[in-house]
Amino acid sequence: MKLLWSPHSTGPAARVVSYLMSDRHVAQIAGTREVVLRKPVPELIAGDGHLVAGCIEALETRHRYSCATLSFAPDEIDMVAWRSGDPELRRKTNAALALWAEVAWSGIAPEARPPMLAGTHLHAGHLEINILVPRALFRKVYGKVVPRAWNPHPPTGESCRIWDAYQDAVNHAYGWHDPGDPHRTAAIGGPSWVLKRAAALDRWAGCLFTPDGDIAGGDADRVAAEDPKVQIMLAARILARCGVGNREALLAGIEPVLADLGWRIDHLRPDSIALCSEREERDQRLILHGALCHPTPPTPDPAMVLARQRILSLASGHLAEAMSRRAGDARRILHRAFCRPPAPADPMGILRGPSPTSHSIRDRLARRVRDILDRIAAMLQQAQVTDALTRWAERPGGGFGAARDQISELANMPPINIPDFHNPQQTPAPSAEHDMETPTP
Repeated sequence: MKLLWSPHSTGPAARVVSYLMSDRHVAQIAGTREVVLRKPVPELIAGDGHLVAGCIEALETRHRYSCATLSFAPDEIDMVAWRSGDPELRRKTNAALALWAEVAWSGIAPEARPPMLAGTHLHAGHLEINILVPRALFRKVYGKVVPRAWNPHPPTGESCRIWDAYQDAVNHAYGWHDPGDPHRTAAIGGPSWVLKRAAALDRWAGCLFTPDGDIAGGDADRVAAEDPKVQIMLAARILARCGVGNREALLAGIEPVLADLGWRIDHLRPDSIALCSEREERDQRLILHGALCHPTPPTPDPAMVLARQRILSLASGHLAEAMSRRAGDARRILHRAFCRPPAPADPMGILRGPSPTSHSIRDRLARRVRDILDRIAAMLQQAQVTDALTRWAERPGGGFGAARDQISELANMPPINIPDFHNPQQTPAPSAEHDMETPTP
């Protein structure tokens, strides 16, 4: 599992919530805006989109929200078991979310924390859990809710360390993939925007890379209209997926694509490949890195493997210390109404959590029936209130008609003259119906 943070923090809140939870979204693919369907559709795990959006819109600060993603590898979470509601998988992901909230608001009282929205993206073939929170804390002052700006991931080294410790502690506790594992070096890497657009293009077009260096399929023209860097990255991804095992084979595979685009290999580095455009008017460069960009597949250093294992084993302790420091900072800079009393952080207690309890079919059916009855009761109550208001409004001589008549009578009454008690000599002005004075010619 890898924890990612979105660089976006401004803009309409409804648009962000829609992007996270809608069954379709608009993406820029091959120079054209395409409506991409998400199958399976996003699943709401926690929170209310309308409530979170309302809190974000109520803030007057420039940076109003933070969005994070727990991204899992395709072979890390069993998608079939996840979608069927496997109790143990759900318990682990829920505990990871609960610990995320404790890290984000260490030392903050529960009643002062903002609402959190958590939903899934499954359409890319792996599990992504998106988290959206307002960048604020809330407290009541004389009956009014007052926000206070609070960023769960400020741009500081201490914040990077605490979230790295969170990622390591969760992965070590649940045996999830460690992004820092020397054995799990990515086959192909590059600029993040190039990787993202190449992945979206790959999913959309469903292309296959042929031995002749051509992109097959009916969408070849659309792919050819994409940015050259994205096309090169797409070809490299497809080659890696087809089993290319070294840099020589990778270069041989992308050479026809480079020739078609007017690109060439600038130079080879010990751990990367530098590419550039042959056209003088388009000074573009692209650097590919990853395991396939080495002259020979890199072999992890045993000392580095042992060091990484030690970091993972100590991650929960480092996280507890970092959470205690963050809680102390919160108590030092925030009003006491936002904070809770000092308490030792226990990340492993959250991750262990209660074991999932298996309910019988009878219990699950009874719970479903209770939910349905509660919904029917709420609908009946709303219908009864609406019916009572309707009968009151239609009542002869009463209801809204009587209220309108009373307001009309008040509007037609003559003005009331109030004498000036500070000037006893002043006499009240005569009303309009007793004014007999003739106008001066």
